[in-house]
Amino acid sequence: MSNTNTTIKGTGIICKGNLNAGEFEMFPTMLFNYLQLKLITHTDVVVYVKLLQLYNHNEGYAYPTISKLMKYTNIRSKATIDNSLDRLREVGLIQTSKSPKFPNKNIYYVFKPLELHELYNVVPDKVEQFKQFETKLIKTAKQDKERYQQHQQERQEQNEQSIQAVTYCD
Repeated sequence: MSNTNTTIKGTGIICKGNLNAGEFEMFPTMLFNYLQLKLITHTDVVVYVKLLQLYNHNEGYAYPTISKLMKYTNIRSKATIDNSLDRLREVGLIQTSKSPKFPNKNIYYVFKPLELHELYNVVPDKVEQFKQFETKLIKTAKQDKERYQQHQQERQEQNEQSIQAVTYCD
């Protein structure tokens, strides 16, 4: 199997403000809050956005098959799709029912995510875990900065010693 990277030259056009209707799907940025609190995964976001894109306003729901979701998202495992759908249901982003027209087919109602304060009220334990993680990141960043400054100071001292040694030898 060849491990070849494909390089594609993009348009070079700034995306924001340069898309026409039909060239984009509105993305609820509140989904990032769900990701941040580890309520959903990145794969779940892909499935959610595809369901949102497939949502039929006339019918009031999306109705892709699992195999279609696999094809559209390039997720190659039925179990992965099923797990994503389960998580999306658990956090209230979708609801699944059986189709009234086709009893063997699922339909998906796609819901707007909760606002940040609403989400934080519902999962205070996840918020606390995230705050602990954030505190750890800030502490690590501070330590990294201190180590870097110490390293820079040591390099400066070494450079000064090298200059003095060269000057002394001359």
